[in-house]
Amino acid sequence: MRLLIFLSLFTQILYSNTLKLSISPEDTNIKINNTDYTKDLKSASLIKKFDDGEYKIEVCKKNYKCELKTIWLMGEDKELKFELQAIKAELLITSNNIDSIILVNKKQIEKNKIIEFKKNETIEIEEIKDYFKSNKMMLKIEKGNSYTINLPELKAITKKLKIKSIYKYKNTSIRLNGKEVYKGLDKSINTNYQKSLNAGNYDLHISAEGYHPFEKKINITDKDINLEYKLNKKTKNLEFGLGLSYLYDRLLGGYPQIDIIFKLKDKINFKLGILYVVNFSTDAEYYGLTLSSSYDLYKHQDLFTLYAGLDILFSKYINNNIDYLLNGLGINLGTNIKLLKDLFINLELNNRLHYMYNNDYYNISGKIGIIYSF
Repeated sequence: MRLLIFLSLFTQILYSNTLKLSISPEDTNIKINNTDYTKDLKSASLIKKFDDGEYKIEVCKKNYKCELKTIWLMGEDKELKFELQAIKAELLITSNNIDSIILVNKKQIEKNKIIEFKKNETIEIEEIKDYFKSNKMMLKIEKGNSYTINLPELKAITKKLKIKSIYKYKNTSIRLNGKEVYKGLDKSINTNYQKSLNAGNYDLHISAEGYHPFEKKINITDKDINLEYKLNKKTKNLEFGLGLSYLYDRLLGGYPQIDIIFKLKDKINFKLGILYVVNFSTDAEYYGLTLSSSYDLYKHQDLFTLYAGLDILFSKYINNNIDYLLNGLGINLGTNIKLLKDLFINLELNNRLHYMYNNDYYNISGKIGIIYSF
């Protein structure tokens, strides 16, 4: 029995062969006759004894071309070298930034998807997103390697919004996207507001007591925004005026006049006037109505307004035993100057064309009055 064991061991020693494999690069996979010997690799080499026979040796590695060799072992040791050739490189780029775009060499790629490179090169990786600072980096790609790039969180672009009022306002309120970010004092002051904001689109709404609101869409990108604003005074819909006029030409005389003025929007006015005229040169007198419309040509806040328009006169003329209608069509030019709150001085010139005694003639009048806004 001992003799048989001895002969068996002697035969194995006599007919076993030492196979030494040197492999480049490291971390390869090796199979010999379809048996995996990867775990037996040490420092990219394999030393192992095999019986006589034919052996197929396959060495592979990701991104490299596999190499296959067939050898015969017949009572002798052998040493083989494997030098794998890199055929490609792989790159995986990951990002948790929502709605961002990843560019490789200026071309958009799909997130979290492996891309391959067939040659060694240096690439530019950039991640962009509206209203955010871009991430940019350079990466040297070498065939045979696998790369994983985890892009950092994008940082929002932050710029300053500066808002300043041209005039003083009371109880000013500033809202951004519906949220109030500034509240002024209960007295008239200049607004001087600034805030750092992330880049993006904002709806700006500025209001103040007694004024129409100021609204504007703001797009903050890569620059600070400096904004100056002014508000338009809210126009009251009804005004009442009382004044005295003086006529020149054939209807020489003076008369009191009461006006009711209706406002349409901010610049269009309609006026209904009641007048009574006493002619100083004769015993004639007349009374009637004026209908006029005017347009505000210039307005400086609520302090001064210059207007012009058309008017029509419907009146009844009385002179001793003569009694007939006297009508006229003309133009007006006037101004309202603020005296106190809601109280204005009114100065107006009228030039009317009248028809009288089968003749047409012009009549000029001037008026000074007081107007109160309701």
